[in-house]
Amino acid sequence: MSLQTLIDAELTTLVADGRSYPGSTPMVAVKDLSVLAGEGMPGYLACLAPSILVWQPDRAVVLRTCHGPSLWVDCASDRYRDDFAAYAETFRQLPVHLVHSGLDVDHLYNRARARHFGFKYLRVFPVMAAANRQHGSSYEKSSGISERNRDNSKHVKLLDEMSFLKVRGVPALGPGGALTAAHHSYANWVNQHFGIDVQEVLKGLQNLQTRAYDWRF
Repeated sequence: MSLQTLIDAELTTLVADGRSYPGSTPMVAVKDLSVLAGEGMPGYLACLAPSILVWQPDRAVVLRTCHGPSLWVDCASDRYRDDFAAYAETFRQLPVHLVHSGLDVDHLYNRARARHFGFKYLRVFPVMAAANRQHGSSYEKSSGISERNRDNSKHVKLLDEMSFLKVRGVPALGPGGALTAAHHSYANWVNQHFGIDVQEVLKGLQNLQTRAYDWRF
């Protein structure tokens, strides 16, 4: 298995899990493992037949659904990269040394915000290092500001626009730049897989661009 094959396999599972709840996006952060096991979330997880394997006690678990495995790590753990390498070798048959070559392991929900709002376990995803770093940290800063005004009493967080772009390998929007063909293609992909209106996706991208670059200047 190559790095790209690994990314494709993880993306297939991520998308399939998200599609189980039409009009929504995949779940990426939970406050406790009971949510991953399906407790209190019958509309979202019942059809996934979830089961949890404690992969590394106190720091990482593997969630198995009918669509495949995924790795969830404690937001306080700094061992997530090593844990993902071991997970990829065991569940995706990718040699450990390849995971440490040109690949970032990205938390699909910001660790600092997770700690602040009480989300303990976060889904992680392999992203090519160049693509991940090209997005920079400004989106994270702007998302953190906007999230302060949201209802954070919920027990789950869903995948947001910035993380969606990264897992799809779509370039970040440049300052003041127009949406590209890649962004329109991405909007159609989101519509096809999750039933979210194309114009709503494009509007979200434009709003994300404004928030991010307001922080840069």
